[in-house]
Amino acid sequence: MVTDTTGRAVASAAGGVTRGRVIGSAVTAGMASSSVLNKIVACATTRVKPFRAGDIPRKDPWYLAAMTIREIRLLGDAVLRTETDPVTSFDAELRELVTDLLDTVTGRPGRAGVAAPQIGVSARVFSYAVGEQVGYVVNPVLTVDWTEEQDDEEGCLSIPGLYFPRRRANSASVTGVDQHGEPITVSGTGMLARALQHETDHLNGELYIDKLTGDVRRQALRAVRSAPWAQRG
Repeated sequence: MVTDTTGRAVASAAGGVTRGRVIGSAVTAGMASSSVLNKIVACATTRVKPFRAGDIPRKDPWYLAAMTIREIRLLGDAVLRTETDPVTSFDAELRELVTDLLDTVTGRPGRAGVAAPQIGVSARVFSYAVGEQVGYVVNPVLTVDWTEEQDDEEGCLSIPGLYFPRRRANSASVTGVDQHGEPITVSGTGMLARALQHETDHLNGELYIDKLTGDVRRQALRAVRSAPWAQRG
């Protein structure tokens, strides 16, 4: 899961974030974004018609009450370190997964993306919600353009409360299919590009902290080890 349009890490309306700092329990589990602070991110059963890529979810009280907001798996869960399997069956099970991913990313404030492993499913699917752009991609293939880079803070719902600078390409696109097997492409810059890269990493069993280096990496690992949610083997 990822961040909002400015590429800066955020917590909640009541909290703040500094680079490479732990912000506490206000941030919950994917990458996340905040419309209140306008900074960066960061993972009841609905039976409404599943979304197609790009659809904007309804926000009426009935719909919100019917949503399936799945629990986010945290760092230490083996599913987050397992490369996902490509989707081969475009059936009711996939449609339910897509709906759950969309519900989970849109059903809580401050979320910009959720990958299937973050809700315990080893399938190559992720959802995203960056401003007005809401959708999902099945079997995404990522392409990045390193002509321009961004080095803003990044967070992850599976590593809650921690944000560290993470170098990313400023432009990215994914090609894949929707839940019906029809081809789709999602392209973007800035925060959307960061989200596409972050969520694709999840599908490869990777987390954003894996590519941190130097003092930032050491600080991140110390923070993870001391985090109250950390799962120790």
